[in-house]
Amino acid sequence: MRLRTTILIACLAAAVCPATALAELRFCNHTAVKVDLVIAYAQKDAPGTTTNNDGGVTGEGWFGLQPGECAKVSDIDVGNHWTYYNASGKGKVWAGSAMLCIPTRRLFQTTS
Repeated sequence: MRLRTTILIACLAAAVCPATALAELRFCNHTAVKVDLVIAYAQKDAPGTTTNNDGGVTGEGWFGLQPGECAKVSDIDVGNHWTYYNASGKGKVWAGSAMLCIPTRRLFQTTS
C-alpha cells in the first residue's frame, strides 16, 4: 500500500511540475460570440541594457476563436517579450492603450 501511494504521488508531481516551462502565448474566449484576435510583440532588452527597440515589433493575426475555445497563438517566451493584443467580436473590443498599425488581411506575420 505504501509503495502504491509513493508511486501515485510521484506521478502526480510529474504531471503538475513539468520538466520544461511553457512559454507559449495562449488566449481563451470566455464569451458567447466568435472573437477575432491579433497580437504584436517585441523582445525585451536584457536588464541594464537597451537596444532602443531596434529589434522591431512583430505582428501576427488574425486568429478566430470560437466561444469557449482556447488556442496557442504563438511560441514566443512571454517572459522575454512585451506583448500587445486586440480582440473584437459582435461590437465588443478588448484592447490596451498601445497604438499599432495592423494589416486587415486574414492571416499575416510582419516585422517592422
